[in-house]
Amino acid sequence: MMIGVAQKRILQASTLVLAMVMISIASACGGSEDTSEAEAFAEYERGVTLQEQGNLARALEAYNAALSINPRLVEAYAERGFIYISYNNWSLALANLNRAIELDSEMAIAYNYRGMVFDSLQDLDNAILNFTRAIQLDSNMQDAYVNRSKVYFDSEDYDGAVDDLSSAISLDPQSATLYLVRGQVYLRVDDLDRAIGDLQKVLELTQDESMIIFAKQLLSALQ
Repeated sequence: MMIGVAQKRILQASTLVLAMVMISIASACGGSEDTSEAEAFAEYERGVTLQEQGNLARALEAYNAALSINPRLVEAYAERGFIYISYNNWSLALANLNRAIELDSEMAIAYNYRGMVFDSLQDLDNAILNFTRAIQLDSNMQDAYVNRSKVYFDSEDYDGAVDDLSSAISLDPQSATLYLVRGQVYLRVDDLDRAIGDLQKVLELTQDESMIIFAKQLLSALQ
């Protein structure tokens, strides 16, 4: 059957209209998805700000809101896990951190937080494994070195503790707190010269009265 010129024009016009409708639907769907992701991330960022201000309850609400919008927002799972650590709710902390790692197996901060959970549960082997993985993924993560040094100290691996604290100090050489902690590890192993050096460094770096008094007390006992 032959199609007349008028029929061809009608068919072409209908095809063009259909194509435009499909493009509009696709654009609307994509725009909606982008908007939802932006809203979820805005809630996440609000949670981070509240967390930094010490308002953990409202930060938790913001992370919950972010995840209700976007259940795959890995950063929100990680930080919500940290909030639960602050509440000593180890099961919920672990559930959130496991989910974060499931979504992003290379998220260093999630391994660091999960190491904190295992440390609190006295599962020192798993704590070390997680802190080590965090450091492998981000060699500049000072907190992971400090956290692992604590586990090494509790395990009486004082060399490991010193090595990690030294790595942390190399990342933040102006931290009096790190020198104070490492000085106490040196004291534990009777490395008095290095202990004295670290304690004197504390006095050079801080104006915190309580730290100064403590460092001076230790130095007085050594000299």
